[in-house]
Amino acid sequence: MAIWKNDTLVFWIQNNNATPAKLLPTYNPTTLLIGPHEIAPGQKVTYKIVAYPSEKGNFEFRPSFFFSNSNAPIILVVKGAVNAFDDNALFQCPKLENTPTPAKSPFIKIKVIDENTGKPIYHSNIIVRGTSRELNLDGSSTEFEGLERKYTISVSAEGYNTKIGNYIFTKSGDVIVVQLKPVEQVEDLIEEQVYLDTFIHKQADFAKDEVQKTSEVKDKETKVLKEVPQTDLKRNKLEKLTNDFATSEKPPQHIIILADVSFSMKRNGYLEELKTALKGTMETLRPIDSVSLITFSTANVVLSDHVSVRFLDSLNRSINAIQAQGGTNAKIALKTAYGMADRYYNYTQIFLFTDGKFNAPGTSVNWYAEYAKQRSENKNYKLNIILFSNEETDYLFMQQVAFNGNGNAFYINKWGIETLILEQLLQP
Repeated sequence: MAIWKNDTLVFWIQNNNATPAKLLPTYNPTTLLIGPHEIAPGQKVTYKIVAYPSEKGNFEFRPSFFFSNSNAPIILVVKGAVNAFDDNALFQCPKLENTPTPAKSPFIKIKVIDENTGKPIYHSNIIVRGTSRELNLDGSSTEFEGLERKYTISVSAEGYNTKIGNYIFTKSGDVIVVQLKPVEQVEDLIEEQVYLDTFIHKQADFAKDEVQKTSEVKDKETKVLKEVPQTDLKRNKLEKLTNDFATSEKPPQHIIILADVSFSMKRNGYLEELKTALKGTMETLRPIDSVSLITFSTANVVLSDHVSVRFLDSLNRSINAIQAQGGTNAKIALKTAYGMADRYYNYTQIFLFTDGKFNAPGTSVNWYAEYAKQRSENKNYKLNIILFSNEETDYLFMQQVAFNGNGNAFYINKWGIETLILEQLLQP
């Protein structure tokens, strides 16, 4: 070079890995790297480099740069010969730390709600596709860094019609609200056929010899389950549990109620029994506790979302609003419950009430236990299932699901639902 002017050299780097490559801070006192802070998977990016020789004559610099998705550095060779320096040429690199200023990408948020009720859909799945990446996100509200401006967003949730659209985001804090329309439900299902199909399916997964009982034994068990103790004994036990819970040092509880409101629950009189018991339960909880109430049938409905027990009238109105409809799709109920638990992330107790006849189309009976285990690992979540059914096949099935959710399954016993709930809330 006849006269050195700190000329800029241009080169490019392509990220062939499946993960973003972030440029890490590196000390290179004789060169300055100019370019983006991150390279998306498959993206080809242009960088510039400027050298700062301090003396005339030959020079050779070998700056190295590290990216987050590789252990090996990128080593450049920058060399030349300087005969003279321009008056404006710099002899020292203006930055000791060769870290480009991170580009500020838009911060994008997506909310998914029910078109009819305006309530969050906690079991939704959101797929965000750009030119260089695809994100698969879960939940009613999610956010991500918009490294690109244009995305195709697909939102789906069981029980709702899928919605797909193209969106362009221009600034940080952009929010898009996606409203999903519930799938039209066929209410007049033939309950007997649904029950028969489900029963046969479950029998295939449980040992036949465990479910063969004589009618005499069954009658005896049913009689014990329906026995009611003296009113005073029942009341005294409930009062003691209520006092023990009120004076306990248990942290604030987020109690999620999953209520099966299928036609079979109404037909057998279980639904009114459950509504009465839930209203009684609300009066036994502490002001620091909160309740979420979800009903499930063919679809599910969020009646209360993390409401403090102090607002007892609001919770009772939600309970009074429970109505029977459709089948028993517990799959979306569990997804919604764990989505709520993740959103508030405090000590969570999930209570699922059912007569034991799940019928989510296309769902293996093994799915429920596997899902409960996956969502409960390393978290303060506990799933208890309370059965209105006396069928042992139902109990064995529910027991495995609840066990994988760090809880247990129970028949409705002589002490009542309120007692069962308090006993579980007092467990360590």
